[in-house]
Amino acid sequence: MKNKALLILLFISLFFNSAYAQYRVAGFVKDGQTGEKLIGANVIEPGTNNGVSTNIYGYFSLITKKGNIRVSFIGYKTVELNFSRDTLIHVSLEAGEMLDEVVVKGELSKRFNITTLSQQEMFNIPTLGGKPDVMKALQLMPGIQAQQ
Repeated sequence: MKNKALLILLFISLFFNSAYAQYRVAGFVKDGQTGEKLIGANVIEPGTNNGVSTNIYGYFSLITKKGNIRVSFIGYKTVELNFSRDTLIHVSLEAGEMLDEVVVKGELSKRFNITTLSQQEMFNIPTLGGKPDVMKALQLMPGIQAQQ
C-alpha cells in the first residue's frame, strides 16, 4: 500500500513539474560577420508579451515557459531557437535586406517670431518718466530675453 501511494505521489509531482516548467535562457547576441555585440537586440518568447533587450555587452537573460525564443534586430534576419533545458546561447545574426539609397530632401524656410504691441498695451505699461519706452515694453513680453 505504501508503494502505491508513493508511486501515485511521484506521478503527480512529475505532472506538476512538467505543467509548470520554466526555462532560463541567457546568452549573447552578436553580428555574424564582425562579431560585434548587438546592443538593444530583442529576445522574445513567441506568442507572449515576455521579452527582453540585450544590454551594452550584448547579453540577455530570459525565463520562458516554452522552450523557444525569437531573436531580432533592425537590419538583421530574425532567428528562432529551440531548447529543452536551461541554457547559455551565443547567437550570431546575419545581415538582412539592405536599402539601396536613401535621399532626404528638405527646404529651409526662414521664419521669424513676430510680435505686435498695440498702442493701448503700450500705454498700460508702467513708466518712470511719463512716456512709454518701446524697448522696455518689448522686454516685458513673454518669451523675450534681454541681455546687457
